Amino acid sequence: MIYQLATKVSHLRKENHNKWGISDDAIYNILQDKDQGIWLGTYFGGLNYYHAHNSIIEKILPGDQPTNLQGSVVRAIKKDKEGNIWMGTENGGISKWNLSTNKIQSFTSQNSSLANNNIHGLLAIKDKLLVGAFVNGLDIFDLKRLQVTQHLDRNSYHNSELESNFIFHLYQTKKGDILAASTRGLYRFNLDTKQFFLIKNVPAYIFYTCILEDFRGNLWIGTWRDGLICYNPETNYFKHYKQQTHDQHALPNNRINSLFEDSKKDCGLQLREEW
Repeated sequence: MIYQLATKVSHLRKENHNKWGISDDAIYNILQDKDQGIWLGTYFGGLNYYHAHNSIIEKILPGDQPTNLQGSVVRAIKKDKEGNIWMGTENGGISKWNLSTNKIQSFTSQNSSLANNNIHGLLAIKDKLLVGAFVNGLDIFDLKRLQVTQHLDRNSYHNSELESNFIFHLYQTKKGDILAASTRGLYRFNLDTKQFFLIKNVPAYIFYTCILEDFRGNLWIGTWRDGLICYNPETNYFKHYKQQTHDQHALPNNRINSLFEDSKKDCGLQLREEW
C-alpha cells in the first residue's frame, strides 16, 4: 500500500497480467529515495521500484545470467555513498545495482568470500559494507575491492560478549554508533577495533529483528516474539510493549517485522501474523 499525503491511498497487489504491477504480495522491506521513489524488497519476487511521478512499478527480477539479480528473496536494501543500491538476499548473496550504468553485479560465497549466501543485515559505512549472514556472523565487505576483507563471529575472539552468530539487522544511529540486532541480544559494534559489546540495558535473551532511532533519541527495538522495546541510551529510559489479549491499546501481535517514523514523528510498525 502506497500512501501519498493529502492526495490518495494506492493499494498495490500482484496481478499476473499487469507488467507494471508488483511482482509479489509479500513485501520484506521498504526504502524511499530522495526522488520519493520507493524500493520494495519482496519474498521470491526480487526488487521492485515504485516511480512516484507516474505510479509505474519497475521490476528487477532474478535470473541465471551474471548481470541478473541472483537472489529472489530480497531481505535488505541499502544505498551507499556513491548512490549504488545494495541488496541482501536470502538465496543469492548480495547484489550491487549501479543506477548510472544500469548494471547489476552479484557477490556470493563463491566469488567474493561471503560466509553465507543467506543475507539478513546490510549497512554501508564509508567504503565498507557490513553484511550480517545467516548463522555465520558478520562479513566486512570492501566497496572498492568488491571482496570480503574480514569475517567475524563468536570464534574470532578469546573473550567475546557476542552470544549469537546470526546478525539479523544492522543500524547506525545519528551519533554514529553501529548496532547489531541478533537472535540473542543487542550489540554495539566498534568498526575500528572489530569488537562487539552487549547492550546490557535491554534483555540479552531476546531475538531482536529491527531497530529505529526516533527524533528524541529513543531506540525502538522490534523482536521476533517478545513485542517492542523502547530504550533511551542517554537517560536509560526503558519500556517493554507486549500483546495483551483484553487491552485494545496494546500491541495486537508480539512479532515486529520492521519499524519506521512518519512525517508527524510517530513510530509505525509492521507486524507479522503468528501461526
